[in-house]
Order: sequence, then structure tokens, then C-alpha cells
Amino acid sequence: MFRRIFPLLFLLSGTATVSFSGTGWYNARVLAMAGAGLILDDQSVPGNPAQLALRGEQRWKLSLMQIGGLAANDALRKDHYDRYNGAFLNEAAKKDLLNAIPAAGMDFYGCVEAQPLALQYGSFAFSTQLTAAVNGRLAKETCELLLHGNELDRVFRFKPLAGDALVVSSYALSFGRSLPCPRSGVQHLGAGISVKYLRGHVLEQIKDIDVETVTLYTSLAAKGSARWRRAQGGDGLGIDVGFTATFLQHWRAGLVVENAFGQITWNRTPEAGHAEFSVVSSTVERIVSDDLDFDEVVLTQDTTRAIAAFTEQLPGV
Repeated sequence: MFRRIFPLLFLLSGTATVSFSGTGWYNARVLAMAGAGLILDDQSVPGNPAQLALRGEQRWKLSLMQIGGLAANDALRKDHYDRYNGAFLNEAAKKDLLNAIPAAGMDFYGCVEAQPLALQYGSFAFSTQLTAAVNGRLAKETCELLLHGNELDRVFRFKPLAGDALVVSSYALSFGRSLPCPRSGVQHLGAGISVKYLRGHVLEQIKDIDVETVTLYTSLAAKGSARWRRAQGGDGLGIDVGFTATFLQHWRAGLVVENAFGQITWNRTPEAGHAEFSVVSSTVERIVSDDLDFDEVVLTQDTTRAIAAFTEQLPGV
């Protein structure tokens, strides 16, 4: 039984929250250049629509199925990975890793984007895109638990956290055009706009979660609660604007404001809920021996209710 309970407590306390913080086009070219690569041609639509104005070729271009992704955190860096990957972690190494994690916890972000179709003709383009994004926080005490193991008589407290996870598809019409060059050193200026119909598929919002666990010499106890809001679909509108410049013959710069306007009204099966759980104090021997049913050890209570449609603004990037 213990094998089933402890993963449950870890999931409730460690992956406490998720939050959507905008999207970018994570294509291989840009990632390989550490984010410095400019987006060109059939990559222009989800990146910078102003790039459509750079080339005056009146011909069709078609792109099928591009997929990109990104995973990041705000604490551990590549040098931590290089130093400790596959190595034995002594106390000094564990201390170094924990010191890199803020007291509020380690935030992480993940996003996967797929562009099934992009069609361009001259300065005009149409594209479709599917985005799944999640943002979470791994509590620092969970990191301590992973590195040092479970300490007897220590109360692990995980403070309330909140955030979002969502899946959205978009259908964009884009246009770019050249602008007059004010200076002789600038060979080309361009501006562009993308107007997107947004189709929300899934939204999960954890409004807050609070978990407390303790392991005694002969027993295990835990309790927690969470509030959430979710929906199974919605519709909205998004607008991206971009600018680009070519100067000194071979240098190029670009600026994009993603979601200069962007919102989705979630109106399909909107719900809100509240849940509580507690672990009944039982002897460790009985838990390890699998002598208990799950319901005997973990008591749960949850309520879900229908709510009115609600609108979420997409963050500008």
C-alpha cells in the first residue's frame, strides 16, 4: 500500500501548480542559435509577420508539419547538469543544488507547438498552429525530500500555489509590408500583423493548493486541499504585430509583440471545484504489507459545480 500512497503525496505536493505564460515559435533553427535566430519565410507567420515584407517574390510557399518545444526552469542551469549528471551526490553537491533553488520553489515551464500548415504568397500568409503549455512550481521542500529522503518527525508544508495549463489552436491570417526608410544606413523597414482566431480546447486552473505531510516512527499522516477552475472549450481573438529592419547591408533586427490583443472566452462546460484529502494515521507495518485498501488510508472529499462562462486575457510577449 505504501507504494501507492507515497507517489500520491509526492504528486500533490511537488507538482503543485501550473500557469500559462505565453507562447513563442520554438523551431529548431532558433533553438540551435540559442534564441538568436531570425524567423524567415514560412516560419514568419507564427514568429514575426513583418518578415513577410522583406521579400517581394510573388510565388507560393508551403510548409507542412513543423514541431518545436521548450522546457526550462528558473533555478538549475546547464553547469549544474554538466557537473552532477550521472555523478554521486555527496552532501556538498546536494547543498549546492538546494542553494540554487529559491525559497519560494523552482518554477518550470514547458511548451510544445505544432504547425500543421503554413501557406504563403508574397506578403500574405495563412497558418494553423496547435499549442500545449504548462507552467509549474516544484516546492523547495519537495527538492529537499528528493535529495535527502524522508526525515522522521519533520512536517513538510507546501504553501498555496496557483496557475494554469491549456491547449489552444489558432488560425492566422498575416500580412507584411515595407515602410519608408528614414535613414541612409537602413536598407529596408517592414511592419506586419497577424489576426488569429483562437480555439481553446482545454483549460485547467489550480486556484490554490495546500499540502502538509509528516512521517512518524510508526505512522504516516498527510492532509491537503485544492480549488480549481476548468473548461472544455472556448473561442477568442488574438493579434500579433511585428517590425523588422535591414541595415548596414547584412544586419537584420526584428521586434514582435505577441498577443498585443488576445483573449479567449471559455464557455464550454465551465466548472469550478474544491477537494480535500487526508491520510488516516496507520502503522507503517500495515501500509507496507499492503494489508489496507486505498480508501482505508486516503480519505477524499470533492465537489464540482457548473459556473458561468469566463474570459481569460492572453499575456503579451
